[in-house]
Amino acid sequence: MITTAPLPAWRDFAAVFARDDGTDDAELAAPWRRADEAAFWFSRAAFALAAVAHAEAVPAPSVWLPDYFCNQSTAPLRQSGAQIAFYPVGADLEPDWSACERLAAVAAPDLFILVHTFGRNTDGVRARAFCDLVAARLVEDAAHVVRPQPGVGEVGDFVIYSPQKVLAVPDGGLLLVRDSSQAPAIEAAIRHMGSRAHAPWTWFAKRGAQKILPPAAYAPLRRDLAFTDDPAYAPLPPTPALSVAARRLLARAPTTLPAAVLERRRNAMALRQCLAPVNAPRPFFRAEDEGPAPYRLVLDCANPRNAQVWYHRLGAAGVPVESWPDLAPEVTDSPQRHAIAIELRRRLVFVGIHQTLDMVALAKRFARAIG
Repeated sequence: MITTAPLPAWRDFAAVFARDDGTDDAELAAPWRRADEAAFWFSRAAFALAAVAHAEAVPAPSVWLPDYFCNQSTAPLRQSGAQIAFYPVGADLEPDWSACERLAAVAAPDLFILVHTFGRNTDGVRARAFCDLVAARLVEDAAHVVRPQPGVGEVGDFVIYSPQKVLAVPDGGLLLVRDSSQAPAIEAAIRHMGSRAHAPWTWFAKRGAQKILPPAAYAPLRRDLAFTDDPAYAPLPPTPALSVAARRLLARAPTTLPAAVLERRRNAMALRQCLAPVNAPRPFFRAEDEGPAPYRLVLDCANPRNAQVWYHRLGAAGVPVESWPDLAPEVTDSPQRHAIAIELRRRLVFVGIHQTLDMVALAKRFARAIG
């Protein structure tokens, strides 16, 4: 089945019932860690962001997020009591630094979140300079990045990865802390949030059914969203702690990550070759700017009407297509301040290119839809 998320191999199901090898957090994080960074695992990266806010010395810290950001991912942060503000991004998804400087002159952030959206490098050097100027901590959100790459995770005080988004694992968010003196505060925040792990049996049942049943079996259950609809809220795991099942699967990351990087790049390039027709949507990024392991193939449909047409056309051909993100109400309620983020939400379409796809079948469907 062609899915938007990676599917586990059958051997992965067996690995869940193997004996726990006792891998500690630091060892489990080895494929993502640099030098002596402290590593903390969570069931979702959203919990990692909340832990950083909890660890701040000031109550209700001011946290700045880009306005082009998934609102569902803010839930634990909002529950932490943090004050959230959304800074505008430019048409290239880089922070609008002029606007950030004007906003900081009124009220500076305690935490500035720099997002490496879709796996590409965002300007960390510029973000570091801004944070040093306003005395804020810098958090690099690399949730769309498969593994460390040049320009990602090099300058932040904290770095967040989300293996759950890019690998076939039921849960997994990783927080890396560059300054070891901050580790005790993070540990205290985790104790406050709770450390009991859950058992993700629903995830395994769903993925097993996807591997066994034909796509037609899912047709009665599928709800085809309109392009302008936000996806239904996906409940977070009941606890912030990493599950034992995910821990066992993540122990294989050193051998699975290199192949995932190569396959994602290959798949993106294969679909790009189908975009020759003049009427086809254009890739939002140049291939050389997309990063070594793209999160999705991002298609720029030029305007909202074209985006809706291509979204439905690709979906009807069986291509794993999405609209994204569900913008926060603070963003949609201020259309002038956040005009670019709202415009991008209305004209960008996303195609899955993960490493477990049947790429021959997907390329045929994609090419047929493009015409």
